[in-house]
Amino acid sequence: MLLPRPRHRHRRRRPGRGVAVRPAGPRRKANPAGQLHGRHDTDTDTAPHRTAPHRTDKGTFIFHRLIARQARRTFTAVNARDYDKVLASALPDMQHRFGGDHALGGQRHDPAHVRLWFERLHRVVPNIVITVNDVWVTGGLRRAVVFVRWTVSATLLDGKPYSNRGVHIIHLRNRKIFSIDVHEDSQAVAHALERQAVAGLQEASAPPILS
Repeated sequence: MLLPRPRHRHRRRRPGRGVAVRPAGPRRKANPAGQLHGRHDTDTDTAPHRTAPHRTDKGTFIFHRLIARQARRTFTAVNARDYDKVLASALPDMQHRFGGDHALGGQRHDPAHVRLWFERLHRVVPNIVITVNDVWVTGGLRRAVVFVRWTVSATLLDGKPYSNRGVHIIHLRNRKIFSIDVHEDSQAVAHALERQAVAGLQEASAPPILS
């Protein structure tokens, strides 16, 4: 009599007992050139590099807020014709540039002539009002750049309104004004000055103040 053959139970081998377990993650596939692509490709020279997001420390953040507040107060002083306050933080060799070939155009290289320029500004456009819309600050104590976006409005001698918009780029050195570059619609400025001259304001057609 033949006895039945015993059945052998197949036990599952647990991980770690002679069986290699593939780590979780996407499988690597070969491209036609034979190179592997997968999560480990970040170690190769051709892999893209991620840079950590820029974080501004608390001291720099406070400094930027102080400079932005100072910039807004300076424009308020311009509207109030307080030129001493406007130029209180100017360096002796400061530079001031205003685009266009007209009575307000050209470059100045010292606070005294910049003051003369501000005085002329309020004579040729007496009721001009500058409104600050945005202020951005970059850099640190030794060297900082302030960007001020603004709009201006006024009523000219012919009774018609005047408006313009632009950006001031102000370079600071140790919180002192080193240079001011004014970027605006220079054609609109020239046209407004022509209207003022036609209305009888002779200084509106005078040569620019330069130094």
